[in-house]
Amino acid sequence: MEGTARPALPPAPHSAPRPPHSLPHSAPRPLDGPRRASHTAPQTASRTPHSASRPPHSCRTPRIAPADSRGAPKGNSAHLAAPRPWSPDANAMHLRTPRLRRHHPLRPGEHTQEVGRTHVRGPSSDPVHWLRGNACARLAADWSASELPGSHGPILWQRVRRQSPLGWDRRPQVAVELGAPRGGTMASEQPLAAVTCTAPVNIAVIKYWGKRDEELVLPINSSLSVTLHQDQLKTTTTAVISKDFTEDRIWLNGREEDVGQPRLQACLREIRRLARKRRNAWDGDPLSSSLSCKVHVASVNNFPTAAGLASSAAGYACLAYTLARVYGVESDLSEVARRGSGSACRSLYGGFVEWQMGEQTDGKDSVARQVAPESHWPELRVLILVVSAEKKLTGSTVGMRASVETSPLLQFRAESVVPARMAEMTRCIRERDFPGFAQLTMKDSNQFHATCLDTFPPISYLNAVSWRIIHLVHRFNAHHGDTKVAYTFDAGPNAVIFTLDDTVAEFVAAVKHSFPPDSNGDAFLKGLQVRPAPLSAELQAALAMEPTTPGGVKYIIATQVGPGPQILDNPSAHLLGPDGLPKPAA
Repeated sequence: MEGTARPALPPAPHSAPRPPHSLPHSAPRPLDGPRRASHTAPQTASRTPHSASRPPHSCRTPRIAPADSRGAPKGNSAHLAAPRPWSPDANAMHLRTPRLRRHHPLRPGEHTQEVGRTHVRGPSSDPVHWLRGNACARLAADWSASELPGSHGPILWQRVRRQSPLGWDRRPQVAVELGAPRGGTMASEQPLAAVTCTAPVNIAVIKYWGKRDEELVLPINSSLSVTLHQDQLKTTTTAVISKDFTEDRIWLNGREEDVGQPRLQACLREIRRLARKRRNAWDGDPLSSSLSCKVHVASVNNFPTAAGLASSAAGYACLAYTLARVYGVESDLSEVARRGSGSACRSLYGGFVEWQMGEQTDGKDSVARQVAPESHWPELRVLILVVSAEKKLTGSTVGMRASVETSPLLQFRAESVVPARMAEMTRCIRERDFPGFAQLTMKDSNQFHATCLDTFPPISYLNAVSWRIIHLVHRFNAHHGDTKVAYTFDAGPNAVIFTLDDTVAEFVAAVKHSFPPDSNGDAFLKGLQVRPAPLSAELQAALAMEPTTPGGVKYIIATQVGPGPQILDNPSAHLLGPDGLPKPAA
């Protein structure tokens, strides 16, 4: 009806900002000033079917714009103002979010329409852009740059000024060329996208051991873990996709590995399936060509690999998270990560994380969920006593399979013990009940290793130093008449100690007394600073442990509860160079 004002659209939820393109095609919403009168029937407030599932464009792979001999984009470039260089200058920046907008004043008869955004790798990028569709109108394109919280880095928003009263019959589609100098062309070797992320180690306090489905990696019981801080323990992964790559390749800690490994291939297939599904849901995605590109991946750990410190969990969580960003996948990544390593899905979150075993045969309900954030228990501290950095003799995958086939204790544990322990551990965490948390952590660690010994042939992950650490913890607690310290061991000899910040210094002194440092001196204690504390004569007598030969405990890593995966915006953090190969060691 002529002169009827359009009804206001409902605001997007705070946790999921609505992307600009999710506006209905036939009635784009003016962004400046009060709502204008519409010459068409009032539009409904419902969104288009695909808009709700469409992810933010900042996660998408930039597309290469075709250019003519002068380096200018082809297509409808006659309708565009000359592209201007990207600049971090505050005068050229306009914040574009659904909750806050600042605009240049418009000339009479103009209004603006936000039509797209894309990630920019660095300030040297000079965007070359174009519009397609709605070529009948006189358009002028204006780019704005802003750093959005939680984004991958600088975001370019396109702001289109329209000098025609006609309605928009189609949304323009936008593409951006990155990395080409002004007036130049994009080299064919330039990668379509390069993303670098980090992911944390997690330590299970209710253990996962055994699968009910080997292919889908579905556990026989639920588990619960603590995510450790990445300032001390993390995996860093870079993924690059390019049309010039002829095959998928991967490097781990500087050494090229077989990309045909079944677990790695399962992750790649699943992430590409999700990317294809997401792009099929929005018909006409101009960036879908990235799915046909090969990927190069490089990953490094800053802690011992395959030594019982959950290196595979951090590695596959980081791989899944990085691939999701480079392919523009925004869905839950539990299934992707666990296809590489079951416990990897718990490293997708910070704080305290539960991996629900699920009941469905397809595993759709076997997902990781956060029980409490990393800020929930700030006094909790973690000490990792590195006993050996050597690769374990029996890998976790082989050990689990043997236990499932031969250990009656494992079946009893999964069916009769773990469900009650999961509920009790969740309560202890939420109430910050350290004695309850500590005792249950130690009991579950002991039962896990008992199932390994119940396996035939038996599996032993602990060594003599591991057992001395267990005795040290129990004697330390007995001296205080309270549970002040707890141990847990994954599939390896290295001990993970949980305690509170007011006990750390005294327990470190007890460890140094029982396991004298080798010749590494100050390097014996890494990570968070721990103030020196004397060991009282009473405690020394209560420990009743003669010092071992120096070097029984190689070193200690002091850390705390930390966040989930992070994106590194600095291009210098990339592990792969412009040619898609590992950078030379510094």
